[in-house]
Amino acid sequence: MTDKLTTKIEYFLILYMDNFEPNWFLFFGLTTILIVFLGLSPLQEDREMSSLDIIALWSRRAVLAMKVALISGACAYIFIGYLLLNNEFSNLLFGMIDDWWIFMISIIITSIYIKFLCTRYLSPKLSRALKNLRVTQKIDELSDISKELGKYRAIAHLPEKWEKQGHFFSGISMNGSPQYIDENVWTETHKAVVGATRYGKGLIYQVWSQQSIKRNHTVFMINPKEDKFLPKILEQEAIKAGRRFIYLDLREAGKGKWAPFAGGSAIDRRTRFYTVMNMLSTGGDADHYKALARSVIFDIFKEGSNHSLRSISQAIENSNADEDHISACSTVKANLKEWLERSTFNPSKKGFSIERSLTENAVVYVQGDLNDHVVKSATIAFIIELIQEAQRLVSDRKEHLSIYIDELRFLMSKPVFDALATIAGYDVDLSVAFQSFGDLKNPDDRNLDGKALLASVQTNCQVKVFFKVDDKETAEFASETSGTKQKSTVKFERTDINKAGGENWHSQRTIGDQEEALITPNAILAFPKKVAAFYRPNHLAEIICVDAVPLETKTNMVEAAQ
Repeated sequence: MTDKLTTKIEYFLILYMDNFEPNWFLFFGLTTILIVFLGLSPLQEDREMSSLDIIALWSRRAVLAMKVALISGACAYIFIGYLLLNNEFSNLLFGMIDDWWIFMISIIITSIYIKFLCTRYLSPKLSRALKNLRVTQKIDELSDISKELGKYRAIAHLPEKWEKQGHFFSGISMNGSPQYIDENVWTETHKAVVGATRYGKGLIYQVWSQQSIKRNHTVFMINPKEDKFLPKILEQEAIKAGRRFIYLDLREAGKGKWAPFAGGSAIDRRTRFYTVMNMLSTGGDADHYKALARSVIFDIFKEGSNHSLRSISQAIENSNADEDHISACSTVKANLKEWLERSTFNPSKKGFSIERSLTENAVVYVQGDLNDHVVKSATIAFIIELIQEAQRLVSDRKEHLSIYIDELRFLMSKPVFDALATIAGYDVDLSVAFQSFGDLKNPDDRNLDGKALLASVQTNCQVKVFFKVDDKETAEFASETSGTKQKSTVKFERTDINKAGGENWHSQRTIGDQEEALITPNAILAFPKKVAAFYRPNHLAEIICVDAVPLETKTNMVEAAQ
């Protein structure tokens, strides 16, 4: 090697040495970080690669080339420097290594740790952010109870403002449009109002009964719970219509008197007595004694005879029946003794007459009491007589009859159960209210088949209003009754688990149609007060808001049944 060549090599060696520290170590650290983040593979292109994958591939190749160049240059530098400078170079090299070895090891460990953190935690978040930024196909959301809560708000309105000839106004939909029942449907169809206490059942009764009175229907409202407004609303509307309003309070010391077994034909009175006194055969062991008791009672009920409670009790005592028959009447006699103590059911005169109220087209409010078993039984007897008389007097009645019954579970009986299927043919419609389907499946009258009762209400009440319920079965039935609609939803969307245990969204998803109820169970479970699902024949179910009928005139319910 010539001196001239050696001089040139030494020149370039010194020049490289001047730039070796710190530049080489900094570039080595930078390329190490990039390799840790980009990885060592893949290095070959694939047809399924995305644009980002291809950019990463070429970046990886470039960084690896830089890393190879740095290491190759360092190796050449060390080899040549050792040959030319010998011990002097060795001391210099080992001095640089002593200064930078901690940095080189730290940069490798730190980059690996940062890569792990980014892969484990940052990558899933970026994946979700990119997923949310996608330009996606339009999809529908399925019902979510957390989103249903607070979704609906009652709309304040004046019911009378929306009344329309030939229709019964029922409420305002969520878009502010009035919802009606055709008057022909009203008179031919029974209504069921379902929901928790104080969520709006009484309000829909106010709205409907107000319109019933305006259309000159005979109205009977039977309520076993005390309501501060319903009787006043009925009285107000009766006064405005020039109609007779009667307030009959069946509680002790209440307003009015009524003889439970004096009205109607002999057969109807006898049937009513059998039902209320639990004397009908039910297929049990007690049927034999019930038959014996009926044989004693049968001849007491005759056409034209006096059928006050006292006369019935006296007739049983004076009967010529043998000891077994009289013994079979012991329960009836005990019941009559309790009834005889109530002045409400023992009028000195004729007392309230259902027949007269029907033929004179009166508006009647009947107040019962769920906490008094005698009054509750008397309320059942009243409903039975009302149904019997409505059928018997169908040709004498001048107007359609609308009957409203609250808390059906406690007032249900076999005649009412049968009337759900037959009474519409006598120009009568029934509106019944209860809290849930569980109530109907467990009626107070244990002789009734709860499942059959529920099925009868579901079938015969074609107009239904569901306020908030806490019973899953009721909510699901209401939802299924509303029908279904097709929604475009995500059927399948995949995630991948990366090497650090983080979950990243995959770029592929499947969209398909899915059926969902028009009104979901979640919506019904989340309804606020005054909001309900409304069903009527030949219309889609609607979510409506109801509101109270305002009291405009002073009412005092002065006319009681005497």
